[in-house]
Amino acid sequence: MPHRTRAGQSGPDLELPPLGDMMIEEAAGRTARVPIYRAEVEIGGIAMSVQVAALGYETLIGRDVLNQCTLVLRGRAGELEIETG
Repeated sequence: MPHRTRAGQSGPDLELPPLGDMMIEEAAGRTARVPIYRAEVEIGGIAMSVQVAALGYETLIGRDVLNQCTLVLRGRAGELEIETG
């Protein structure tokens, strides 16, 4: 059954299948070991099975997902535009 992420939920909260863990480099340059989960995501009608890294209650997606679409962030306006296809 698909899960929808809500603020305050992490991989274990969503009962996602754990795959292990990996080292990542945070924006501040620190490294951290984080759990990796299998998740089904849908962006603009494109569904895919992906690995996601959980950082507390934040979820990271990788280039395998981002390469499927064009993202335009208008930070000051608080808008994120996603184009697929």
